[in-house]
Amino acid sequence: MHVAPASPTLRGRYVLADIDVVINGLRLSGINSVQPINILLPTSSTDPSGHMFEGTCLDVIRAAYGRVKFFITDALESL
Repeated sequence: MHVAPASPTLRGRYVLADIDVVINGLRLSGINSVQPINILLPTSSTDPSGHMFEGTCLDVIRAAYGRVKFFITDALESL
């Protein structure tokens, strides 16, 4: 399970928000430099970068929280 992957290759599911300025900066180096965005999130004053794990992906108000929790739980249950 990857969160905000900074790689063109992955091993498993991932969550990559449209508001992640760090990953979007990497995207400028080429179309296949990082994975496609797969979740749309509102901006937040808690994490203006959209890249911090707790501030963005573990914010219970945002949709990323449920997806990350599901992916992690599903991976653990498959062990």
